[in-house]
Amino acid sequence: TKPTKSARNLGVVFDKNLNFSSQISQVCSSCYYHIRDMRRIRRHLSLENAKASALVASKLDYCNSLLFGIADKDMKRLQRVQSSLARVVTRSLPLTPSAPLRQSLHWLPVKFRINYKINLLTFKTLFTEQPSYLHSLLQKATQRRSLHSNKGLKDFIPGVRTIMGNRSFSSCAPVLWNDLPLSLRSATSVVTFRKHLKTHLFGVAFPP
Repeated sequence: TKPTKSARNLGVVFDKNLNFSSQISQVCSSCYYHIRDMRRIRRHLSLENAKASALVASKLDYCNSLLFGIADKDMKRLQRVQSSLARVVTRSLPLTPSAPLRQSLHWLPVKFRINYKINLLTFKTLFTEQPSYLHSLLQKATQRRSLHSNKGLKDFIPGVRTIMGNRSFSSCAPVLWNDLPLSLRSATSVVTFRKHLKTHLFGVAFPP
């Protein structure tokens, strides 16, 4: 049997280089199809109802933690989808700058939505120790002395020398986790962490 250049698993297309270009193309195509449908009926919807239409957002978010570290050109393709959706939801002209629209809708940019997903998965893994196959990839950093700055769990960052390795959960999760403020790393519940994580990332994405 001749080997294939890609394979589908749980609705995600994996190519031999794991750059997910085919998957991103399919996601963009599907999202634009639904955006065109929404544009046709937008005038009949209130802003709140339009914002609540989660079909496109769910497609952008599905398994998006796999997309950490993808090429900038592919990230921009996904971001253009979200920007197009923001213009339709807010009934703005096609060339309207999208960043203020996304900020008004309180939507995290695609790159930050990916970081949000990985950070949330890391928090759940660290504090529930489940699933075990992910927990085993996160090594707790040891501290030689107890300092206030050492509070809040930090992880070792594995010494990875390849681009592909840098995209693995064992590498990107500690990098993103260690970059969070102490107050977030010290959270004691998923609800609290989820709420303040979005606030933090929103502030980074849209600085005052």
